[in-house]
Amino acid sequence: MAELIDRIGADWPKKQQSNGQNLFTDLFCFRRDTKNIADASSNSKLIAAMPVILSSSRYPARAAAQVNAQIGFDRTFRPIVKESAYRGKRAAFISGINVDVSPREGQICPLTKYVPWAAYIQDESGTGYTLEQDQLFHSLMTQSVDNPHKIDLTAAIEGMKREAEIQLQVDENRLSSQ
Repeated sequence: MAELIDRIGADWPKKQQSNGQNLFTDLFCFRRDTKNIADASSNSKLIAAMPVILSSSRYPARAAAQVNAQIGFDRTFRPIVKESAYRGKRAAFISGINVDVSPREGQICPLTKYVPWAAYIQDESGTGYTLEQDQLFHSLMTQSVDNPHKIDLTAAIEGMKREAEIQLQVDENRLSSQ
């Protein structure tokens, strides 16, 4: 206890103080073995990052989202690099964080913002590289806002509504349309 008081000061806690100022990552540990948890693919990495998440200054939820984004990027990016189906093809994988903003008075739905986190870009020759958040943001901001391939989704949906309905018939062994 004396070591903790030496680190954070005897006048702690102060009002309106964020956790991260006095929570140190080296003070956190788990008494139970976390290596054999049920979903080792993602939870173990999140658990390993928990000291950093808990001691992040003002926004531990944001730190958790960032860790999850990194885990998701790694889990998807690595198979793309190794998978033979992607060889000789252009590929772009962008990972990010969705941020839901609570609706204001009178709004029906929350606003959602997407924050790009990292990207993997590969050209036809198979040469690939990753972009970290700052590089990705800069790269996205230098892109043209004009898209010659854009479609009007409202018009496309209206066109689908005018089409005759296709009836699906289900047999035991196959699905067919009429």
